[in-house]
Amino acid sequence: LELIDSPVQATENFSTVFLQRYCRDGAELPPPFACCRLDEALDGAFKTQKLADRKPLFIYLHDDKSIGAHIFATRVLCSMELHQFFNNNDINIWPWDVTLEEAKAKVLRWIEPRIEWLANKIRSTPVSLFCLVNIPVTAPSQLHSPQHGVDAEDAGPLQDFRVRDPALPSQLQYSAAAAEMEKDDFPLLIMVVKLAGSLEVLYILNGRGINLPTPNRGAATPWSTDQEMNASFPVLGTEDSVVPIPASTSVRGTLKADELVTELWNKLLLFNTRLEPELDAEKERLEREQVRAEQDHAYRESLRQDQLKMKAKKEEEEDTRRREQLLQLQAEREKAEALAECRRHSSALPKEPPEPGTAEGEAFAHSREGAAGTATLRFRLPPGLSLPPLFDLLPEEEKRPEPPANGMLIRRFRGVDTLSDLKHFMESLGFTVAKFKLLTTFPRTDLTAIADDAVTVAELKLVPQETLILEER
Repeated sequence: LELIDSPVQATENFSTVFLQRYCRDGAELPPPFACCRLDEALDGAFKTQKLADRKPLFIYLHDDKSIGAHIFATRVLCSMELHQFFNNNDINIWPWDVTLEEAKAKVLRWIEPRIEWLANKIRSTPVSLFCLVNIPVTAPSQLHSPQHGVDAEDAGPLQDFRVRDPALPSQLQYSAAAAEMEKDDFPLLIMVVKLAGSLEVLYILNGRGINLPTPNRGAATPWSTDQEMNASFPVLGTEDSVVPIPASTSVRGTLKADELVTELWNKLLLFNTRLEPELDAEKERLEREQVRAEQDHAYRESLRQDQLKMKAKKEEEEDTRRREQLLQLQAEREKAEALAECRRHSSALPKEPPEPGTAEGEAFAHSREGAAGTATLRFRLPPGLSLPPLFDLLPEEEKRPEPPANGMLIRRFRGVDTLSDLKHFMESLGFTVAKFKLLTTFPRTDLTAIADDAVTVAELKLVPQETLILEER
């Protein structure tokens, strides 16, 4: 026999051979073997997202040298009752064959760091060779025991246990020599649970149907090794199926599937009861985490809202700043356009004649240009304005003209100058014809309403002097 190094391949090979040997007629139901490494099986049972989903894990240690291995496999592991128990509770069995000492040593190395007590228990579990005699067996009926790495065709016949019918022996016959030999405990069905962060063994069933003691709370009554060694072979459910070995002290186990399932249910209820404090603690922890999560969510939401408000405020301020910049640019552009328009009208004004009464004025009056006379016009600013709009349009660095005295602007025009020249003067000061009117005092006439801009100042009877009123439309 050769040892398979890979635990996955070893458990898969064990499961395949087990099913071929014990479940091939279809009457028996296959156990839910977990074909993987032991740590993976433990993680699958115990490392669940919710504590309520945590399940026990059963470990099945099989030894072909044990007389109970084949009976235990057929009557217990492949029974309808255990199949329903494992299936309904979604519980798996991790199998391992300890027939070879190397395989047994390997599983002990895996178990010892996790459950030292269980490793010591397995290490001290006896294995004896029982010889069943006077049972004729033909070659096809021999049960083969494929071990790690050996196919069913290559494995030798079982030396310890032969039956007439490979499904189930009808009668076992023991030699007198075998009756005197110590009984063995294999196979072992071990219920491992995780409680309070530690792995515990809650239940151990040996091949004789005896519930071995465990060091956990709620375990069975303490059991001595002598009692184990003196226990007779279990009842299999039919009166004539087993001839018990005589023993000085008779402690009988049971391999009746229904009774074993009752024990398993009790152990599962015990596990759930012992798990309740952890469930309550987890519930409280989850409630605290939920409260913290809600508080964190509320804080993050409040922070997000504040950030959104700050972002909206910043965007609004940015929009306001952009709008103000656009308005400022637009105002500056309009101001520049208005200033340019004032200067265009100022450049179109005729030259101002000299003041009458002066030598220049007398000379101008006798000239051809002054023949129509000189009109001295006073322009009264609109109410509320002390300066013409032109003053606001001029750049700061540009020299401003003298402000008008008493709200009056004085400008001289020749008698031959036209109404158009008066409008140019208005526009040059920033009083646009579109927004302002130019009125005479008496009679009150709107000069800007006159359609003929070519009418002269003299014709408008503004010579020698007149007061005109600038009024907003």
